Amino acid sequence: VYVVVILLLAVPSGLMMAFKAVGGVASIAGFAALAIATWITTWIAYRQARRHQFQSHQEWMVRSYLLICSAVLLRLFALIATDLAFDAMLAYRLSAWLSWMPSLIAYEIYLRYRRRVSIRNVA
Repeated sequence: VYVVVILLLAVPSGLMMAFKAVGGVASIAGFAALAIATWITTWIAYRQARRHQFQSHQEWMVRSYLLICSAVLLRLFALIATDLAFDAMLAYRLSAWLSWMPSLIAYEIYLRYRRRVSIRNVA
């Protein structure tokens, strides 16, 4: 159900909404990239499950979920930006990227660290 909803409903509608974003090219690009990354990560996770590559499937599903959680982070960033009296348009442009990039980067760093530790433990 998750895969169908993401691939056929959430991402296409998110991509359409991206092109209506205020803030110019920076905002449009950020939200469009989010939609495309969400579709790709969900599709790869689905394919990995079909191939019985469950460790890889799990990692791709976490990426997909982190991207879906960007809506929550977007609102959190908006709250912080408001409290810090950021320029509203600047905050919106930044949030198009900060709502999803930091969590995805943090997860990639975590995966690399985990793999490095696991290789050391085997050797």
